[in-house]
Amino acid sequence: MIRHFENLWEEAEKTLKEYLDTEIDKKLYLSIFENLINADNKEEAEKIFGRALLILCYISEKYNINSWVALEQAITEFKIDMLEE
Repeated sequence: MIRHFENLWEEAEKTLKEYLDTEIDKKLYLSIFENLINADNKEEAEKIFGRALLILCYISEKYNINSWVALEQAITEFKIDMLEE
């Protein structure tokens, strides 16, 4: 059975919601992205990237953020910014 990305995203939202009842520490956010930048190999980077996605799933569910809309807006704004340079 093929798992679609949207289903996987929703599963991640539910998983973290069940296990996290307090705010995720901002230091955790920063450490994940810092570790991703400093990863020694692809496997390590993929593991860290997965954790970052998991946290983003949690944030999107907690604050009721439409991830598709947010990404579409970010892409549009980025393209506009590039045209203005």
